[in-house]
Amino acid sequence: MAEYKKNITKAAVTKAVDECIEEGILADFFRANREEAIDMSIAEYSFQKHIDVVREDSMNIGVDIGYKKAKDEDAIKFAEMDNQLADLGNQLADLGNQLAEKEDKLAEKDRIIEELRAQLAESKS
Repeated sequence: MAEYKKNITKAAVTKAVDECIEEGILADFFRANREEAIDMSIAEYSFQKHIDVVREDSMNIGVDIGYKKAKDEDAIKFAEMDNQLADLGNQLADLGNQLAEKEDKLAEKDRIIEELRAQLAESKS
């Protein structure tokens, strides 16, 4: 059975190489290395090796997707933190404005107190 599969595979690879030569696809290479290319194609193919390559490629794709998703999630977290910092900045600005208003009111009260002291001093003299 294995020999039968090998013969069918060899026939298919041989036909593919012949068609490539006829259509000018790597024709010079296949003319110069026809038998070696056919033998290598048959000898090198392994279903398990194919599965291993597909599995590794799939794993790499999964890692890439996971990495991109993590980067996207990090970007969202940074944007949320940036918004929170902006909100805190606005709150601090509001508190600064409130403090400035209170300082202005205290300065006005201090001025009034000084006027009253001056009036009291004048009235005593």
